[in-house]
Amino acid sequence: MIQLYKISSSKGLSFPVVLISGITAAFFLLITFLIIRYINLGWSPTAKSAQDLINKKKYAEALAVIEKAEKGREDNALLLVEKGKVWFSLALEREHRTRWKNYGKDEKDWLNSQEADKAEVYLRKAVDIDPENKDAHYLLGLLYMEKGWFSVAETEFLSVLRIDRKYVNALINLGVLYTEMKRFDLAEQELRNALNLEPDNTSVAKNLAYLYRFYLDKPDSAMVWANRYLNYEPENDMDINYVRNELVEMLQRYPEYTPKEPMTWKKQRVKGRGVLKYGKKKTE
Repeated sequence: MIQLYKISSSKGLSFPVVLISGITAAFFLLITFLIIRYINLGWSPTAKSAQDLINKKKYAEALAVIEKAEKGREDNALLLVEKGKVWFSLALEREHRTRWKNYGKDEKDWLNSQEADKAEVYLRKAVDIDPENKDAHYLLGLLYMEKGWFSVAETEFLSVLRIDRKYVNALINLGVLYTEMKRFDLAEQELRNALNLEPDNTSVAKNLAYLYRFYLDKPDSAMVWANRYLNYEPENDMDINYVRNELVEMLQRYPEYTPKEPMTWKKQRVKGRGVLKYGKKKTE
C-alpha cells in the first residue's frame, strides 16, 4: 500500500514562493546575458568600432578591426567604405606631415600616393557592390577633388545627392568644388541649399564667407558670414584664426559694411590655427 505523507507547512517552501524564486532567478540570468551580450557587441569588430578609431586617428588599430571583421565578409560594402576612409585619411596625414610640400606638384594627380590609390580601390569596390552607398560616393568625391579630378568628383557628389538630396556635406563640398571650378553661381546655389537644411552649420557659413570674400567680391556679404561663423564658436576648426584675421582686416577696410549682428566672438578665446582647407592655391 502506498503511504501518503503530508507536507508540513513548517518545513520547506510553499509552491508560490518556489515559483517567485524561480522567476526572479530567471530574470537575473536574462539581465546578465543581455549585459554580457551588450559588452561583446560594444567590442566586436564592426564598421562602427572602426569609425570610432578613425575619429581618434588610430588608423592602424582601425585597419586591424576591419580586417578581423572582414573574415568571410570581403564583399561587405560598409567595411570597404571604412577601409577606404582609413587609407584616404592616411594619404592626407602623409601630406600634412610633409607640410603639403608634394601636394599639387603632379598636374595630373595632386594627391599622388599609394595611400590615396588604395583608398580609391576600396571605395570603388564598395560602389561596385552597392551602387546606392552614398558614403562611398561621397568619399570618392572628396578623394577626386583632392586629386584635382574635378569632373569625376562632381559626378560622385551628384550621385550622393541623387540618392539623398539632404546629404549636407555633399552639398557643401559640391559648393567648394564649383568654387574651384570657377562656377560661382552654382557654388553659391549649393551652399545655399545646404544652408536651408542646416542654418547653423559652421562649414556653410565659412565657405560662403570664403566665396564672397575671394571670388564674388562682396565684402559686405563676406563679413556677415564670417561674423556668423565666428559667433558659432567653432573651437575645433583649424581655420578659425584665418577667418578671424580676414574679418578684422575687412572691418578696418570696409567699416560701412560692419555687420549689424552681434560680434560675440570678440569676447571669446580663439583656438585653432591654419588656413582654409580649400583655400590652397591650385592650378588646373
